[in-house]
Amino acid sequence: MGKILFIVIALWLIFTILKRYFNNVNSSEDKQASKRSEDMVQCHRCGIHMPKSDSLVVNDQYYCCAEHGKDQDV
Repeated sequence: MGKILFIVIALWLIFTILKRYFNNVNSSEDKQASKRSEDMVQCHRCGIHMPKSDSLVVNDQYYCCAEHGKDQDV
């Protein structure tokens, strides 16, 4: 009887530890994913979509490269 009780408690303890571990791993992945998400913008000239941080802004318009934005300089 003592061995069965010991096995049940050991299995419960292992299950609880694994559950907490996987919850922590999933929550950290969700946090990293939210950090990686970024607004997307569209090039005013060619229409390609890109992350806002990679775009070039000229006269409040977004461009994918300097070549597409250079004709619009004022």
